[in-house]
Amino acid sequence: MDKRMRHWPRAAVFGLAALLAACSGGGGDGNTAPGIDFAKMLYPPTPLEDHFFDQPDPMPKLAPGTIIKSRPVQYAPLGIPMPNQAWQLQYMSTGLQGQPVAAIATVVKPLLPALTLNKPLLSFQFAINSAGLKCAPSQQVTGSYANSNSQLEALNYIPQVLALGWTLVFPDHLGPTSSVAIGRIAGPIVLDGIRAAKSFDELGLTADSPVGLMGYSGGGVATAWAAGMQPQYAPELELKGVAIGGIPANLEVTARAFDGDPLFFPVMYGAVLSINRVFPQLVPPGLLSDEGKALAESVKDGCLGNTTDGAAGPKGQMSDYTTVEDIYATPGARDVLPKISLPQPDIAPTADIYFYHQAADQLAPFAEMQEVADDWCAKGAPVHVFKDFTGEHLVGAVTSAPSQLLYLESRFSGAATLLLPGTQSCN
Repeated sequence: MDKRMRHWPRAAVFGLAALLAACSGGGGDGNTAPGIDFAKMLYPPTPLEDHFFDQPDPMPKLAPGTIIKSRPVQYAPLGIPMPNQAWQLQYMSTGLQGQPVAAIATVVKPLLPALTLNKPLLSFQFAINSAGLKCAPSQQVTGSYANSNSQLEALNYIPQVLALGWTLVFPDHLGPTSSVAIGRIAGPIVLDGIRAAKSFDELGLTADSPVGLMGYSGGGVATAWAAGMQPQYAPELELKGVAIGGIPANLEVTARAFDGDPLFFPVMYGAVLSINRVFPQLVPPGLLSDEGKALAESVKDGCLGNTTDGAAGPKGQMSDYTTVEDIYATPGARDVLPKISLPQPDIAPTADIYFYHQAADQLAPFAEMQEVADDWCAKGAPVHVFKDFTGEHLVGAVTSAPSQLLYLESRFSGAATLLLPGTQSCN
C-alpha cells in the first residue's frame, strides 16, 4: 500500500463561522453492499466517478480498521494547497447491519512537532449534513467547495489544530449511503479510521500516541456515537478526550426545529431522504407527494439540501411535500427517530467527555444534550458540560472552538484538564 504526509505554522486559536460495501455478485459498480440493495433504494446517492471510493468487489475478509488501499493526496482546505503530506485511506469497517463495508478517511501529517511531543491524533468529524457523496470530507479537504459547512469549519478549526502539531484524520462518517445522523454507521467508521491511521506507517504514530475526538453539530453526532460505542466496538483504543459541541441529541426535536425555517429546512429535507436510504420505513413509497418526489430526486446528490447542481433547494415545510400532515407522527418515524437519537441504553463512553452547548441553541436544545450528559454521568463516564449564554447554534460553532482545543491539548499533555469557568463536571 502507498503512503506519505506533513503540517503548517502555529496559529492563534480563533476563527470564522461554522456551520456501506461491495459483496460478491454486486456487478462491480462499487454501489452494492451486503444487506443493502441500492437498486431498490429510494433516491440513492450517485457513486463518485473516482473509483478509489468504490466498494471492493469481492469484499476482502479483513478485520475492521485494516487498510485496504491508500494514496497520497493534496491537502487543500478552502481549495488552498497546503504543504502538509496527506493521504486517503480506504479501510474496513462495519455497516448498520453488522456487515463489512469499506470506509474512507483522509489523514494529514503535521509540519511541526506537537507541543506535547507525544504525537497526538485527532479525529475531526465535520458537520457534513448532506445527501450527496461529493459533500464528504474526503472531497472538501482536497480542494472541493461543494460543502460550505466543511469550508467554514476549515477556517474555524483546522488551522488552529494544525498549529498544535497534531496528526489529523477526517473520516467520511456518513458512509457509502451518505446517511446523515446515523450514529451506528458513523461510530464504527470513526473508530476504524483511528485504527487505520495508527497503523499507517507514514504518519509516524506510535501505540502510545494519544487519541482525541472533536465535532460540532452533525459532527458532534458522529463524535458522540463513536465515543459511546468505543468501549465495546474498539476497546483497545484509549480516547484521551472527546469534545462535542452543539449536538442535536433528539433528532425529532431537531427536525421539527428545522422544519419551515428558510435557512435550515433544505438541510433537513436532504437529511430525511438520506436517513430513509437505510431506514426505508421513515419515508415509505406514497408518503411523498409528486412534488416531493421530484424534489427528492433533485436534491439526492446535493450538499446541505441544495440541488445536485448546487441551486437552492426546497422551501416551506415537510407537509408541503408529503401526503400526511405530520411526517414525524407516522409509524415509520415513531420507529426510526428514537433509534437514531441519544441517549441509548447500550451507548456509554468511558472516555473523558466535554460538552459545549449554547443555552439558546434553537436547533439542538440544551435540555436534550443535558439528558445525554446525565445518562452518561449515571453510567460512570467523566463528563463536563459548559453552558454558554453568548448566542445560538451558529454562534456556538465559532465560540466552541477555543475551549475545545484547550481541553484536548490538556488531555493530550496529561496536565490538569483545562475547562472554562462554570463548567459542570461529574465522576
